[in-house]
Amino acid sequence: MRSRKEIHKRKPFAKRLRLLVGAIVLTVFIGGSINVAFADQDLSSILLNWFDRNQTESITEIDRAITEEQAKQTERLKKELRAEIEHAKEQLNTFTAAERKKSIDELQTYADALIENIDVNYDDEKASVMAKYQSILQDAKDQMSKIQSGGKADAEDSADAKGNRGDEKAAESDESSKQKDVSDPEAGNEK
Repeated sequence: MRSRKEIHKRKPFAKRLRLLVGAIVLTVFIGGSINVAFADQDLSSILLNWFDRNQTESITEIDRAITEEQAKQTERLKKELRAEIEHAKEQLNTFTAAERKKSIDELQTYADALIENIDVNYDDEKASVMAKYQSILQDAKDQMSKIQSGGKADAEDSADAKGNRGDEKAAESDESSKQKDVSDPEAGNEK
């Protein structure tokens, strides 16, 4: 075992050694970070060099940060723009479908109104045809009456005349019927 004196003798030496090592380390750290300005050096040039170096580093850091943020915001903007385009497309499709349905309904209503207002009146044509038929019939009756009262010879002459006249009237009525059919094809369907 050691005596008390030996233990205490060594401690002051260890303390001194620790203190010396700490002082050296502290001096190296402080000396490394401090630039000493000598009389032959310009203090302003040292400061300008330091500011330039820090300015370049700061600008580089700011540029990098701006570039990164720009990339993030550009991607975010593209994402939002796609979402807005999809939303606008859906709204446009909905609007187009609604307008198309509205236009179709309006056209159907208009067509229904036109169909309801169609009034086909063939009474005038019927009356004209009936008048011609009555005229032909009356002429035939008159001719027959003449034949009965006049004799056979006169009857043949008048029958020939009547036949020619009757053929002409029949041809006229056929032509008017054809014209009526050509001008209005629905007339035959409604009779």
